[in-house]
Amino acid sequence: RVQARLAHWHALQERKLKYFDRARALLRRATRLQPTYMAAWMSWALLENDQRQPARALELFDRAAHIAQRHDLCVPYLFQAYSSLQLRTRPLQSDIARATIRRGLQLCMRAKSAGSALATCQLQLALGQLEERQACMTDAQALYEAACSSQPKHAPAFHRLGMLEASR
Repeated sequence: RVQARLAHWHALQERKLKYFDRARALLRRATRLQPTYMAAWMSWALLENDQRQPARALELFDRAAHIAQRHDLCVPYLFQAYSSLQLRTRPLQSDIARATIRRGLQLCMRAKSAGSALATCQLQLALGQLEERQACMTDAQALYEAACSSQPKHAPAFHRLGMLEASR
């Protein structure tokens, strides 16, 4: 595990110095050393996207999402970033991004870790915002209400719900 994290950290440093091929090789190494290390997968996908390779970035996000599902990993940031890229590259196919967020939401709802309730709330908010942008206000409201009830002290959930209700 330590070697994968060191390779990831080193890759981030190489990326800052604009040594993109070295960063890519180190990220490949990190994901091979520890395939469930989602931060390395995400860094690699974002590197490819920044290098104007969105198809490669989507492929890497998809591989990471499959690994997360196979190992029941609650990684909301991965599914949020993946769906965001899907929306940017396929703006007329919001159903694909919606399905991606739902995949992550199912994983987080099944998880029993300490942060899984907050992760569930974050994905409910992300999905609610997507529904709101697609003018599916009833679905958005239901997701915001679910986020509020799952995390009653999470102010952004109440803010989104309030903003939606104020706009109606």
